Amino acid sequence: AAMENLGSSLRHVDHHVFDDVCRLLGDGKRHIHILGVRISGHMAGNLHTHLQMARAGAQRVPTAPGHWPQYLMEIGAGDVLVVFDVRRYDARVLEFAASARQRGAKIVLITDQWMSPISRLAAHTLALRMEVPSGWDSNVVTVFVVEAMVAAIVNQNWKATRERIREIDHYFENGRRGR
Repeated sequence: AAMENLGSSLRHVDHHVFDDVCRLLGDGKRHIHILGVRISGHMAGNLHTHLQMARAGAQRVPTAPGHWPQYLMEIGAGDVLVVFDVRRYDARVLEFAASARQRGAKIVLITDQWMSPISRLAAHTLALRMEVPSGWDSNVVTVFVVEAMVAAIVNQNWKATRERIREIDHYFENGRRGR
């Protein structure tokens, strides 16, 4: 079922939309804010970890809504909010996305085949197949798409990304040596 979902998602995702999303997330002039709650929070964390390594200006919005007002205040015109929102949609996530859009952010939505209500607000939507014969939906396709996005984003400016990773590695190495 997961392989079927992957094939179906690859056939149905508009590759131009995928490329536009990657260009948007790779634009170093834009701040990126990433939100996912519950299980989709892990997908948001995965994207955040990779983007934070590859470029400056990537921030993860915590999964706890009690912290969201402070993070919302950091979102400005031209920023991008990436929202992972799958079924059992959370009205608070919709409210956060609506507020971010009012503040001038572009919304990138990663959702399921049933389409989060946030799709009405999103500049770009990637709808992925997730249903499997289980009590839980599968994140195989989401992980695949996040990794493909990261690869495309890194390739946009590999020289700067490579230097950033070298510098990060330098700090890790010096920290282990106690310098």
